[in-house]
Amino acid sequence: MGRFTSVLLSASALAATLFAASCGGGGSGHCSFNSDCSTGHYCLDGTCTADCSDDMQCVARLGAGAVCSSFGMCLGMPDASAGDAGPTPVDAAVGDDVGADGGPPDVGAHDAWANDASSWVGASCLAIHMADPTLPDGVYPIMLSPGGMVSVHCLMSADGGGWTLVGNFPVQPGTAGVAGWTSGARVGTDFVDLTAAFKLSDAEINSLRSSTANVAGFRAHGTATMCYSPGLPDPSPCMIDTTLFWSGTCAYASGAQSTACNTPFRDAALTMAFPATTPCPQHYGLVASDCAMYDTMGTSHMGDHVFVGDYAPTAIHAYDGRAGENPAVQFWVR
Repeated sequence: MGRFTSVLLSASALAATLFAASCGGGGSGHCSFNSDCSTGHYCLDGTCTADCSDDMQCVARLGAGAVCSSFGMCLGMPDASAGDAGPTPVDAAVGDDVGADGGPPDVGAHDAWANDASSWVGASCLAIHMADPTLPDGVYPIMLSPGGMVSVHCLMSADGGGWTLVGNFPVQPGTAGVAGWTSGARVGTDFVDLTAAFKLSDAEINSLRSSTANVAGFRAHGTATMCYSPGLPDPSPCMIDTTLFWSGTCAYASGAQSTACNTPFRDAALTMAFPATTPCPQHYGLVASDCAMYDTMGTSHMGDHVFVGDYAPTAIHAYDGRAGENPAVQFWVR
């Protein structure tokens, strides 16, 4: 078995040694390390938290074989049968049932993840990261509930790691947007091709979030080089590179607003509140705007669009519904 498989299979035993300690108050206190939290909890962005308390909760979410680790996290479920070569971050086989190397896991005997009783699929990028914090950024399979097993990009090296990429909106060739982007349904079927637009369903996205008030549950990043700039010809050159965070209490909605999803922060620790919290009614998803001088981030906009702008109150931003502007937006959940 590979290193990752061994780590996941022995996660409960490792956790009992590495992560069991005391934090008082049932593990609900502030922390810097997992060892600061009581058994059954782990440290996430300074707060002791837990996703489960027994295996049956994980079985209900992921299916037979899932376990609740001793640090309170569902780690995944074993595959159904033997015969797999062992885990790697991407599909390494040739001639398998679905397609070329680098694609999502398939049902063939040569797939490096499926059909192996000894390999485990993480419940999320965070579960994988907690099981082995040394694993790099890359493509990993996770078991969604609902949704089944999919391959996703995991961001392991930034802002605490364990981020699952759930939405990718690359620069579009026209102004029509991406069909279905403001619906709660999936967009696309391949969630690792960064040249194509894709989004998990709202239900799948929210099943992966922490749901904790003072923990960053969402991360969004956007770029643009051609923008709307007040007083200048549209479009005009710009240099937008923006990253913001939202609390885990944000219940992501592709076609609606909520207070938590309209309350952004500059940092993953949620200590630097961003001032733009009163968006226009057509701004959905993760939003940082005031419908005036701040048009800083919108992962979903009426008409199947997105926008991204400056941190400063300049109203400089790029919106893919206007010709010549070129926003690209990605967002993650944890």
